[in-house]
Amino acid sequence: MNSTETATLDLPLPTRNFVLTRRVLLLVLAASILIPFACLGIYGYYDYARRYADAEELTERLARVANEHALKVLDLN
Repeated sequence: MNSTETATLDLPLPTRNFVLTRRVLLLVLAASILIPFACLGIYGYYDYARRYADAEELTERLARVANEHALKVLDLN
């Protein structure tokens, strides 16, 4: 082979299965939509549970403070 010749080989083209390629692409498309939504849903549930627990703890603390304050007011009378 001369250095001026291009190094092209006559390889046969691979067979293409368009039905399989389309199914794979549709599967990848569905996964690219569903996986982020699943992550958002899982994080949303986690964040909701965390915020609910924090609010419940704050409410219990405020109820104890109000109860203690009411007991002090009643003890003074």
